[in-house]
Amino acid sequence: MKMKDNNEIKVESQTSQTEEIKPSVEKAGLGKRTIAGIIDLFIMLFIAISLFNLAVVPIFNLSSNVKQVQSDLNQLMLDSHLYNWNEDSKAFELVDESKYIESAKYYVEDYCAHTTTEGACSAIKGKNTLATVVYEYKDSSDNYVFKDFYNENFEYIGEADKQKEIEKQVYYLVGNYFRASDAYKKLNKQYTLYFNAEAYISLFIASALTYLLVPMLTKNGKTFGKMMFQLSLANAKGYKIKKSQIVVRFLSFFVVNILLGIMTMFILPFISFTIMVFSKKNNTIHDYLSATMVIDDRFSLIYNNEEEHLESLKRQEKDQEEIILNRQKIKEEKDQDKK
Repeated sequence: MKMKDNNEIKVESQTSQTEEIKPSVEKAGLGKRTIAGIIDLFIMLFIAISLFNLAVVPIFNLSSNVKQVQSDLNQLMLDSHLYNWNEDSKAFELVDESKYIESAKYYVEDYCAHTTTEGACSAIKGKNTLATVVYEYKDSSDNYVFKDFYNENFEYIGEADKQKEIEKQVYYLVGNYFRASDAYKKLNKQYTLYFNAEAYISLFIASALTYLLVPMLTKNGKTFGKMMFQLSLANAKGYKIKKSQIVVRFLSFFVVNILLGIMTMFILPFISFTIMVFSKKNNTIHDYLSATMVIDDRFSLIYNNEEEHLESLKRQEKDQEEIILNRQKIKEEKDQDKK
């Protein structure tokens, strides 16, 4: 390597193919990458919620199977008299506290006595009166819960200031029996499966738009968040990322941070973030799986590959040598003029 004064550029020869070339990219700062990631996440969630409500759910509701399950579940809840349908919010809600005992009594003594819906009262186990259900109820410690508050005729014998709270507990107890019934569990399981399918489809499409389509259409795999903070994607060696890596990166992100994230109560995404904080290149799990890294555009020059980088270095070295030779020639000419 040739050493010159402070006004000259110091250049290291890279002409040997066997020498390791240091990439001309700078990793993204942890703060910038985190904020950009949060922005992308909010964009993805906004798209997912919009898709869920405006497209996916309406399309699912066109299915006769989905309609039937929703209709049967709604009817079961209405017939039990344990819930009220709110027309404004289009959702079920608890009955008014003044009707706690009335609703609980209706379900046990009227509905369960006359319903033809199989399994609608299976959790009651043959108890025909609310008094029997409440008086004989035991907790997990095998203690009778309500015997200090109700006698066998279902007359309240407890403290007057606790009556409202005890009536609420009785209502919740009967509600738990209802939700534990075979009919409710079967319909609710089917409804939950449809709901989960709608949610996951919405999340997948929103994720694909945010983390796959946009990076495919932009230079160097940028998302909206990365564009805002002048960040890009490169491969693990610091060179131009391939389209296939963008696809792998998206699939890794979706599986690790969404699918497995939901299954693990978002423990896995937290682990991925922790790895990013402490790793040398601030890489997450999906970075490692896709052999990519996030870089700062302001301090980076992305080459297509190592060969292109090497050719560039050779040109720079040649240009620098010419500059040095020209300076030497000019100096020699000046020295001759002085003589």
